[in-house]
Amino acid sequence: MRIGFDAKRAFRNKAGLGNYSRTLLNLFSQGLTNSELFLYTPKLSEIAFAARKTSRIETPRGLYKKLPSIWRSYGLTRRLVNDNVAVFHGMAGELPNGIHKTGIKTIVTIHDLIFLRYPQWYKPIDRYIYNRKYKKAAQIADKVVAISEQTKADLVDFYQIPEQKITVIYQGCNPIFYKPVPTEKIAEVKALRHLPNTFILFVSTVEPRKNLLNIFKGLKAENLEIPVAVVGGMSSHAHEIKTWLTENQMEHLALWQSYVPNDQLPALYASASVFVYPSIFEGFGIPILEALNAGTPVITSKGSCFAEPGGKKSLYVNPTDPSEIGAAIRRVLSEPNLRAEMVTAGKQHALRFRESEIMSDWKQLLNDL
Repeated sequence: MRIGFDAKRAFRNKAGLGNYSRTLLNLFSQGLTNSELFLYTPKLSEIAFAARKTSRIETPRGLYKKLPSIWRSYGLTRRLVNDNVAVFHGMAGELPNGIHKTGIKTIVTIHDLIFLRYPQWYKPIDRYIYNRKYKKAAQIADKVVAISEQTKADLVDFYQIPEQKITVIYQGCNPIFYKPVPTEKIAEVKALRHLPNTFILFVSTVEPRKNLLNIFKGLKAENLEIPVAVVGGMSSHAHEIKTWLTENQMEHLALWQSYVPNDQLPALYASASVFVYPSIFEGFGIPILEALNAGTPVITSKGSCFAEPGGKKSLYVNPTDPSEIGAAIRRVLSEPNLRAEMVTAGKQHALRFRESEIMSDWKQLLNDL
């Protein structure tokens, strides 16, 4: 069977949807050896991933070389027909125009509808574009994949997509987080990153929804002098946080990290005393899985999807209450038995998101098309 993928994010995004796309493509290339994978991308890049070596990669031809975005939305459908693709998967909430008229079976993955729940965090034009693309794709697709039960519920509530059309298939994380990190590697990364023996880890883009500021406010509320290593893309919101830290004489507690390559991330997680992820809302939360696999206790938010990747023993807090965040941090750092229980249960829970489980779900979905 020939399976086509909208692989733009796999080739163009280093994090987020890019990680999801690359992880899934690698999984398909290993788990569906009797199928041909076609990766369609408007532009190539130097980002390396295993499926790139075993798949057929297609880019715009002719006049479309100068109009790659138009090709992805309007020219790709004819290409899929010419390539005799049987199934096409839009991995980032989109499907090319007119594909529902071709007889090609379609799957679209919807990651979240945060722009509808929290429109204040998005520009009006972005909300319009996202809503138009996601809604249309969900309506015309043969199958819709939601990456969490939360996203499935939102698809039903906001778009009235029938429940029976939606399948929840969880995301996994990069397998590099599965193996124990050697002590010498941890020491090497800590020295390279100038990290102390005790620190909090935050991995995410620095934007209001991710709620980094409330970690520092929680530390102040509990009078905790614990530094926070911040790993993630910056935005204008970072300036607001730095201003607040300076005003509160806490700037020394922010350990701003530059880009951290994948070969350092497992050691960074493994050396952290606790991973704190107080996001207001997410579609899933891959960093939670990364932390659990690395054996790091997790504090994250109540509600949304967080209990799905976090499991029963992670600590859940009100993300808008800094005191609650600070109190949870104090508990993890001061109660060794609690910490040990969180680590053990977290590793066990993370097994639900391994490749064999996820691939089994995808094979069942393909059989149901």
